[in-house]
Amino acid sequence: MHIYVDGLSVYANLTNTLDTFVPLAAGSHAVVVKAWDSGGAIFQVVETIAVVSGTTTGTGAVNVTSPVNAAQVGSPFQVVATASAPSPITQMAIYLDSTLVFTSKSSSVNTQVSAGAGTHSIVVQAWDSGGTVYKKPLTVTVGSSVPPIVGTIIDNIEQAPWLTCGACGNNGGTGSTAPYFDTRGIASPSEDGNSTKFTLAATVPFTNGYFYQVHTPISTGINSLVYEFDLFIPSGEENLPQAIEFECQQVLQGWVYNFAWQAVYPSNTWRTFDYGLKRWDVSSIPFVHFSPNTWHHLVAEYHNNTANHTVVHDALTVDGVRHVVGIVHNAFFSGATNNQFTNAFQLDSNSTAADYSTYVDRMKIIWQ
Repeated sequence: MHIYVDGLSVYANLTNTLDTFVPLAAGSHAVVVKAWDSGGAIFQVVETIAVVSGTTTGTGAVNVTSPVNAAQVGSPFQVVATASAPSPITQMAIYLDSTLVFTSKSSSVNTQVSAGAGTHSIVVQAWDSGGTVYKKPLTVTVGSSVPPIVGTIIDNIEQAPWLTCGACGNNGGTGSTAPYFDTRGIASPSEDGNSTKFTLAATVPFTNGYFYQVHTPISTGINSLVYEFDLFIPSGEENLPQAIEFECQQVLQGWVYNFAWQAVYPSNTWRTFDYGLKRWDVSSIPFVHFSPNTWHHLVAEYHNNTANHTVVHDALTVDGVRHVVGIVHNAFFSGATNNQFTNAFQLDSNSTAADYSTYVDRMKIIWQ
């Protein structure tokens, strides 16, 4: 069966029924629904419809939290949206370049959409029980999630032993020490049969667990550094963190180059750490809470400049959506005599000191 609008084919399937949505511009349109039988006979219905203008006809709205408009993304990329209206929302849909790619008979969508390289239009649309339509249009540019780099790879590092340092992950590195630990070799959930579980069992609010690893020092400046891993949060624990943090750090000739991101749950923000000023700075990237019982892919890209002693957070990719930020911080001169290179993962407890766990798999570092 086929649907034609104004002489153009907009939908086709190989069955004897169809049930789909067709986005149309305001105005009058000729719609033809056509079918063929096994003998080649053609059956069709012709209708003329009028589409009213406007993205909404009420006080409701569609709110898209990921991706943001004009984002650079990989493929597939995550689309997360909700809709609200005076009457109940009965259905939502995602259109990619005017083609329906996903529907949900609810007031929310959270799914991955695949698209080829280039700029694409996305429309997230909702219908309420009275037939009112609500839309949110945006555009994204699809490229590779992370530009490929050739360099040294430290792979599957979640399977290696992790060190801890008591209360060092707390604000100011002092205060009560929260019980926290890691468990390696977890078969399920995992992606490759061997994930690592990180657990924070805080008894005092806002105490944190800092896990880190020490690697062979990098004795030169870093032209490109990628810190990549997959994250899983069990159902029922998806809103318990205060924050989740991850970082790499290079100490070179006494200078500390700290590359860190923090997902902050109460404020729904991504922040970067200014090591010299000892403060977290809010980025332009909104943080959408990780949905439970599924793996989320994170890629952080950095580099440094050892001539002017700066740290650059180049981009952060979350579930295929790549955000180019170019955030620059000054390095910090500590006077340390030994070069060092480390990576870390941290869980922060909230105001109720709720226990929670996360799982990490396929963690790797690539640098050159």
